[in-house]
Amino acid sequence: MPAIIKELVWLLGHVLRHPDNRRHRLRATLRFFRWQLHKRLLKTPITVRVGTNRSFKVVCDSSFSSLVVYNRLPDWDEMNFLLRLLHPSDGFIDIGANVGFYTVLASTVVTDGPILSVEANPKNVLILREQVQLNGLQNATVMDFALGNVAGEVAFSDSSRETGSLATGSEADSCVIKVPCKTLDAVLGSLTLPEWTIAKMDVEGCEEMILRGGTDTLAQKRVGVWLFELADSGLKRHHSSAEQLVRLFNDHGYSIHYWDEEARRFGKRGDEADTDRANYIACVDAEQIVERLRL
Repeated sequence: MPAIIKELVWLLGHVLRHPDNRRHRLRATLRFFRWQLHKRLLKTPITVRVGTNRSFKVVCDSSFSSLVVYNRLPDWDEMNFLLRLLHPSDGFIDIGANVGFYTVLASTVVTDGPILSVEANPKNVLILREQVQLNGLQNATVMDFALGNVAGEVAFSDSSRETGSLATGSEADSCVIKVPCKTLDAVLGSLTLPEWTIAKMDVEGCEEMILRGGTDTLAQKRVGVWLFELADSGLKRHHSSAEQLVRLFNDHGYSIHYWDEEARRFGKRGDEADTDRANYIACVDAEQIVERLRL
């Protein structure tokens, strides 16, 4: 079987197993093949609805964009948690905003509070700005730099839209560019809002590095909730580990939890239901989160 057929079969299986598609598998299958044909033959962006009040530009060379077409909410647990937790006047930070889906999704709820979208990959920044303009998001600010533990200029690997991160030295020279870098403390310290409800990090293993540049932010609990990936393989590429990242949160008074949308469960990392999970939630006040989620 040709490799492309194997890839499509695997991807279709993934799509049909998604919680939002299980009851509508025929519709999901038709949507899958329609988009595959469109992006391979026409190769033009399309626009899809997000919630009742937003639009999202889907670009053909973005795998995550395709997942939005297939699954509506690709990160099912995490995105539903975000929608349940946020209020209109909250502050939201999208670190590693990519082509902007989390930014657009958060804006369906956060209509009065500020949204910060931080993205270092210039190719993604162009699309991210288009998403903000498409939806007329006056409360969203795009920040086109990396976050790290030091300020200055850093080497960034932009080999793909999805896996761009600070370079480790193993990338081909053609994939590495120089981008400005700031610390989280410096960025948030320059803003008037004292507290932010939630920050999402998708930074391909650079999580601890960013938090090391945000020690005052952590100590002062300026972000109440962190939504982050806990992937040991990615963290080790940047001289960190899942254990170190969890310890850093714990040392600053955060406990680690997860959200299971199907079970409507706000569980604690390591409990009996915590299986096969990539993304976790660090929070200062778990009881307040439960109250906000109206469980």
